[in-house]
This record gives sequence, C-alpha cells and structure tokens, in this order.
Amino acid sequence: MAEPIGATASIFTLVEVCVKIIDYIRDVKDGSSERMRLRLEIFSTKGILEALITTVKGAEAAPEIWSETIRSISRKGGPLDLLQEVLVALHDELSRAASANRVERVSRSLLWPFKKKDVEERLKVIERQKSLLALALDNDHLALSKEIQSDTRAIRDDVTVIRAELEQQKDGENRATILDWLTEVDYTPKQHDFIGRRQTGTGQWLLDLAEYQTWLQTAKSTLFCPGIPGSGKTILTSIVVEDLTTRFFEDPTVGIAYIYCNFRRKHEQRAEHLIASLLKQLSQSRTSLPETVKALYDKHKRKQTRPSIDELSQALQSVTTLYGKVFVIIDALDECQASDGCRSRVLTEMFNLNTKCRANFFATSRFVPDVTARFGQGVSLEIRASKQDIEAYIEGNMPRLEAFDDWNEELRYDIKTTISDAVDGMCVVRCYS
Repeated sequence: MAEPIGATASIFTLVEVCVKIIDYIRDVKDGSSERMRLRLEIFSTKGILEALITTVKGAEAAPEIWSETIRSISRKGGPLDLLQEVLVALHDELSRAASANRVERVSRSLLWPFKKKDVEERLKVIERQKSLLALALDNDHLALSKEIQSDTRAIRDDVTVIRAELEQQKDGENRATILDWLTEVDYTPKQHDFIGRRQTGTGQWLLDLAEYQTWLQTAKSTLFCPGIPGSGKTILTSIVVEDLTTRFFEDPTVGIAYIYCNFRRKHEQRAEHLIASLLKQLSQSRTSLPETVKALYDKHKRKQTRPSIDELSQALQSVTTLYGKVFVIIDALDECQASDGCRSRVLTEMFNLNTKCRANFFATSRFVPDVTARFGQGVSLEIRASKQDIEAYIEGNMPRLEAFDDWNEELRYDIKTTISDAVDGMCVVRCYS
C-alpha cells in the first residue's frame, strides 16, 4: 500500500465510498444541520481524495520524491486507514437504515439514523484526517509526520469509541435477529392488557397470603392455583407477574418468564413454541445473549432448520442456571393442548426446571385431573373471587351507571352486598377489570 499504485487504488475506493454516502444523504428526509454538515464534509473529503489521486499518479514518474509521504498516509493507523474505517462505517450504517426503510415500506425518503453526538464523533475524525491529507498534497513529509505523531493517541481514542458503538449496534441487531428466530410470540401486550383491567387494590389478598410469600422466598418451590371458570385466574396471574417484575426490576440475578395459554391460539402454542418463548424471555433479560442460544442459532440457521424440543429444553436449562433465582409463571394450563402431548411435555419441562435448576414455578388451571395430579403434594391454593375484590369492583364501577346519583347509601350498600354474596367465587374476569 506504500507504493503509488497501491495508494491510488486505496484512494479510488474511498472516493467511491464518498459518492455512495453522498447519495444516501441526499435521500434523507430530515433536514438537520448535522446532516448538512456531514454532507459538506464528505464532499470536501472527496475533493481532496480526487486531488490526491492526480498528485500520486504524477509521482509515479519520480516515486523517490513522494515515497515517504505516500508511506505516511498509507500505513496502518495513518490518514487513509482511519478515514476508510470511518467512511465505510458511515456507509454501512446508512445502508442498513435504507434497507430497514424498504423492509418496513416507509416513505422513499431515508430517515436519519444518527444522533447529534454520533455525527460529531465521526466529523471530528474525518476533519482531522482530511487536514493531514491536505498536508500530504503539499508533499511536506516532515510537517505531515509531526502532525500525525502529535495527536495519534487522541485520534485513536475517537476511532475506538466509534468502533465500540458500531460493535454494540451490530450486537444489538444480531441479538434481535436471534431472539426473533427463537419465536416472534410476545406475551408482553397480553400482560399489559390483563393488568390494565385490574380494579385498583384487587388481588392484593393473594400477594399477602403466607403461601405466596413462602413461594416467593423459597427456592425450588411450586404454587398451583386451580379455580373454576370465571374466578379471575388470569388477572390474578397478571398481578403475580407485575409483583415479580416490580419487586425485582433492578436485580439482574433474577429471571422472570411467563406464558398465557389460550386454546384459540393452537398454532403458536405447541410445546416447542412455549419452551422457546420461555427461553427467549430469559435470554433477552441478560446483558449479553447467552452463548448457548447463539450456538443454537448458528447450528440451525445455516441449514434453515428448527431446533428440536430437546435442544430447546437443554438451552432453557442452561440459561436458567445463569440466574441466581428464576420464576416461571404459566396461566391456564388447562388450555394447553392435551391431545398432542403438549400439556404433558410442558409440565415435564417445568418440573425439570424446578428440580434441576431450582426454578420457582407458579401455575393456574381449571380443575383438570391430569394437571392437578402432576402437582401432587405440592402447595395448592384454590382461586376464588374474594368478596372484598368483588365489592371493590362494584364500588369502583357503580358511578358509571346513569342512575347512580339518585341512589342513597343504603341502596348502594344493598346492591354491593347482594351481588358479592350471589356470585359465589366467580367474577368472569371483569371483577378485576
């Protein structure tokens, strides 16, 4: 690269990258000052690079005069090397943004992918390398060498920051790709929906029970909560999930994963899908994606195959052991298909996590014999709509009725107590809505 011909080829490459960057920036919808500054700087850099090509070509007739200057700008860590790293990174980031636009079918105008700080960091490196190339044009080797040496450390630090940002961005993109490959099913919206239906204050009785507190504090424990249809099992499950996520929000040693089974969603609730969902949730809570999951992805992505349920199970157990404590919550086990062995396999996997990996397991279900039998002598707590919760719901919703203002306190009390006495443990979920 120190020879004129090699240097010319390298500079040609940079000119082509500059042209592509300018084309991308031209398509950007945002008219920010950072975009305009970067565009002008790339234009200016392109001009200096083109002037260098002419100059270096002219030096081929007398290479000994230019050899030191060419060697200085072409060496590893020199102006051309650092400029190439920053320009190629800029091009790649803009290219990814353009590809994302096409995939998401947004407008043809490219959305600006950089923050102000990102642009400033890149401009700083580009401007400095451009000034060094300007010295090279004068063939002032001594001045060029002195300038390169004077702030090599500072420039290297700036480039290191950019490299780290690019690696972090790349890791984030790879992370999202791998997690979505495991499964695209996300139970978070359901959790938000269910907890949003909760009448303020209801369900607290469950969290206050000794059985729940013991389950919460004791490793390798199970809590099975069966109930009749309409007793509020799902909303109470969402209350448990919210309690756990709030309680351990800032504790990275605690993993939480949950599933809401629904017999209407058979296509996404086979055993392997449910296990993959638990694996995804526990994996995405880690600061870096577990190596077990990366290896699973690498193994199958090349062949475009899917992991077996045994592979998913092994990966789930491996990721579970990365935490100090893990809580697994499954609502409506009775709605998990029994005919294809899904329910039995899921229960087997959950008890494996419980016994082998010390995970705490919480589950709700209707009174289904094969589910109830699997929990054996473990702690079981029947779910019934409490009188207190029903009255709280009625109290909170009576004001919505048009005739409410005409009711006296005695009538309101009679309505509340009559309904709460009549429902007999059922609230058809809306008691908590």
